[in-house]
Amino acid sequence: MTVQATLKAPGEKLIRIRLELEAHEVREAAISGDFFIHPEESVSILEEALLGRPGTQEKLLKRLQDTVELGGLELVGISAESIASCALKAYENRKGPGKA
Repeated sequence: MTVQATLKAPGEKLIRIRLELEAHEVREAAISGDFFIHPEESVSILEEALLGRPGTQEKLLKRLQDTVELGGLELVGISAESIASCALKAYENRKGPGKA
């Protein structure tokens, strides 16, 4: 099942995340939008951090922050917080509108 979400946090650029889910786990992730990541090819490193079960906002955020720090990545126009929020929003879309 493919789910996606878009987010534009205040003061940040637009971010889109598409997740491919299987048995409630993220098998593939794609991050796109109007932002920059340096080095440019490192977006795949952030996408890999989204694989598996997302867990809570705090756990996913910590995973992304660690990825940014350990990878020496520079996020321009977005934050680890907005990536985590958008990814969780996409993950929640698996339930469909109006379902809990």
